[in-house]
Amino acid sequence: MKIYITAQSMQKRDIETKLSISMTQTVEHLLKLYLMPNSTARNHWQGEVYSFIHTVEKLKRTNKYPTAQNIYNWTYEKVQDLVTDADWLQIRIDDICDQYNVDTTIPLKTIMHEFDALCVNYFQWLAEMLSKRGSVTSREVYTKLDSLV
Repeated sequence: MKIYITAQSMQKRDIETKLSISMTQTVEHLLKLYLMPNSTARNHWQGEVYSFIHTVEKLKRTNKYPTAQNIYNWTYEKVQDLVTDADWLQIRIDDICDQYNVDTTIPLKTIMHEFDALCVNYFQWLAEMLSKRGSVTSREVYTKLDSLV
């Protein structure tokens, strides 16, 4: 008996849509990790970040994975303007702090700068991995997030 494994390929715009659709949720979970690195919910949030984006399909026309630059553009670049928008970020921080009954004394500009750098680092790493292999493991994501937060 032979088993044939076929990979699904997608149009470029469909891959872009699939990757960008959960970016706001991904960023919010990364923000929770940044604001509360020692929380008992840490593993849960890391698992959510993994579940939102951990695979990418091959491009239909070339049967290759999208480039790292395209993946980055379709993920973090789509929402980076939110992370660097003081009003949006302050609202997200206030909401998270209220939800988890925590306070932060870190100035907003510091949070914005450090959190943006964390996101750039994570999504550049993710884009590079997905462009080469099409997938990352949960262990790889947890390890990367542990190194950043």
